[in-house]
Amino acid sequence: MINFFNKIRWPHHYLKSNLLRTLVCVLSFLWPSTAYADVTVAFYSHDFGNNFPHAFLVANGTLADGTQVDENFGFTAKTLSPRILLGSVKGIMKAVSPAYIKKSDMQFSITLDEQEYQRVKMLMVKWQSIPGKSYNVKKRNCVFFVRDVLIMLGYKINTDTTFMKKPKSFLRETKALNPSLQNAAPLKANKQG
Repeated sequence: MINFFNKIRWPHHYLKSNLLRTLVCVLSFLWPSTAYADVTVAFYSHDFGNNFPHAFLVANGTLADGTQVDENFGFTAKTLSPRILLGSVKGIMKAVSPAYIKKSDMQFSITLDEQEYQRVKMLMVKWQSIPGKSYNVKKRNCVFFVRDVLIMLGYKINTDTTFMKKPKSFLRETKALNPSLQNAAPLKANKQG
């Protein structure tokens, strides 16, 4: 390291002092060369009831530019009515309340870098942008959205699952198929019975 500093043409003779060389060296190691993002995405299920969505994501963390992430979203029918049982209806991405999250079960969480998180956001926008009647309880519900997120992130899913209308069962099955999710987050007790 000393030879490196001796070969540099220093603008002034006082820059060759050991103290300044040490300071420059230390600062170069402390200065971040690349910004790092760390966003935790938790996968939740909510037992069936009158509130939707029953499968949703909660994202928390910090992006590389310092932006704080604190959001949640799940895919659901725009209007809840018996018509959702008969066929396709308009769908939306929906944020849920803190009280709803508290009454739901976190099945597991994963930590994403900024690129992975942005891919999740782009998938959310894609689902939100599906024209017409985009929600179908049998073909495109909240579990299908969560499934697509997991596939995009490279997790295994059971393509023959019978749980596409059962969020908790689907997420638990997915957790069992992916050893990296086994200790990802403890399950909390279901407060709804």
